[in-house]
Amino acid sequence: MSQPTSGEIRVSTGAMHTEARVWSTAAEQLHATAAQARALVIDHYDSQVFREFIEEHNAAADQVAALCQSGYTQLNDVGFTLDDVANTYQAEEDANVHAMDNLY
Repeated sequence: MSQPTSGEIRVSTGAMHTEARVWSTAAEQLHATAAQARALVIDHYDSQVFREFIEEHNAAADQVAALCQSGYTQLNDVGFTLDDVANTYQAEEDANVHAMDNLY
């Protein structure tokens, strides 16, 4: 297998950056969902008749919010990692190209 050209590397790193944005967008959607779940918590209620139901409802809303927040963090980490890998790969390629330019 031959060494990739500089153009091929730029296409590959560009694709990684594009994929990173996909993961970051998904993370933001989960972050918004977590906020919506937190908004479902009922914090004021007058009747003790529904207390147990409301406590269960609030616990479920809290769990959904926590899971979405965790997913947000994980998806964001994937996006950051893809960007970091693409940047590192491109920096290493740029350094090799510059090193070769000095040989001539």
